[in-house]
Amino acid sequence: LSIYTPEGRQYCIALPASLQSNPPQPTDPGVTVVEKEEMIVFVATIGGFPDYAEEADKLRNRLDSESRGEEVDFTSYMRLGYQSPYVLKNRQTDIMYKRKDIA
Repeated sequence: LSIYTPEGRQYCIALPASLQSNPPQPTDPGVTVVEKEEMIVFVATIGGFPDYAEEADKLRNRLDSESRGEEVDFTSYMRLGYQSPYVLKNRQTDIMYKRKDIA
């Protein structure tokens, strides 16, 4: 999972369930272990090697046109790729925006 914000990009790797209660500690000071809270997201699934920022803009425009924009946190978007970068065919990527917390 990659998270794109105006400040830059953050890479996230999910730990297997067996390691989540006691995760290994990183040896590189630039790597941190962070527990993400559960979230609800709006998703667009795309294929190939797209321009992620362009696809995020398309999703944002679609959500705005469907009057869903007020529900969405547009300060960042997430990208989840399912295949290795070396896989050239039948690629699938999800572009996501987090839903705002609704009280």
